[in-house]
Amino acid sequence: MNTIILDNNNHWDSLLFINANTLDKMAFSLSCHLSFLQRQVESPKYFQFKVSKKSGGFREINAPNAELKYLQRNLSWKFNKIYSSPDGVHGFVKGTFLETRHIVSNAKLHIGKKWVWNLDIESFFSSITTQMVINRLMEAPFNFDENKAKYISLLIIYKRQLPMGSPCSPVVSNLVCENMDAQINQWVANQNKFQPEINLVYSRYADDITFSTDLAISDEHKLEIYDILNQYGFEVNRKKERIQSNKQSQWVTGIKINEKPNVDRSYIRNIRAALHQIRAKGLQEAATNFFNLKELANTTEIDRFLRILQGRISHVGFVKGKDDSAYLKYWRELGEVMAPIQKEPLIY
Repeated sequence: MNTIILDNNNHWDSLLFINANTLDKMAFSLSCHLSFLQRQVESPKYFQFKVSKKSGGFREINAPNAELKYLQRNLSWKFNKIYSSPDGVHGFVKGTFLETRHIVSNAKLHIGKKWVWNLDIESFFSSITTQMVINRLMEAPFNFDENKAKYISLLIIYKRQLPMGSPCSPVVSNLVCENMDAQINQWVANQNKFQPEINLVYSRYADDITFSTDLAISDEHKLEIYDILNQYGFEVNRKKERIQSNKQSQWVTGIKINEKPNVDRSYIRNIRAALHQIRAKGLQEAATNFFNLKELANTTEIDRFLRILQGRISHVGFVKGKDDSAYLKYWRELGEVMAPIQKEPLIY
């Protein structure tokens, strides 16, 4: 079995995991007893629940029990040490001292472009199958034999697909998409080489794919990208696909990018309205109205209301910058309304 070179991106116990050639060594590399490992492989336990989606409907979550979660967190840690994110991948990526990747860094790549093409991968996690995970584990840098790859996949896959709710699913999805990302990056490089004025940029944040360009997206470009995604077992959700020109609002991962990163006006209006409600009617009534409660909000609901408002204001600063005047204004106003009920000042 091949090994990988120990460098800043790889930790020694990730090497132990990759080079483990017996079940005893595999258990040791995962910091558990062999009997514990075998129990999780033979009888993985999950519990199911549903959460509401912003677009309507529900998303099914399959979350592991505490024992399986322990192993999956361990796997996630090792995979994140091994995974080196390609250019353009900004979702589920661990940051470094020099660079952090997130929804804002993803959006910034596309600022100032004439055209933005947004794609959404249909049922992203559930499209990643057992065989896709096995195949990836049999490739470099893992180079597992088929039996070992199948064994590890049993800790990762549930109901023959990548479960939404597992702590290792995000990084596994990136590992599975690594070759696809590389192929798309090469396709982009070729387009820019033969037609430099196109100035094409690619990014992926989980299931959200974005291309931006200074020339119109052609039908040929679309078909070529559809074909690459299909090669790797993915389909485009055509209902969420859109092309935006710079003559209209352009959005990437929920962030407006026409001139600089920005949030939706309605987002700001909601913050402003909540702060006005607090000043005009007091915290309790403001929280009651916010949650549309039939009875006056209790202390738990008031606390939740304030935490939501604090989170929304923080998001404005995250997107627009901590020196943004609107962010500083709303944070100051929140501090003023919270001052009578808290001992410590807000930290931003």
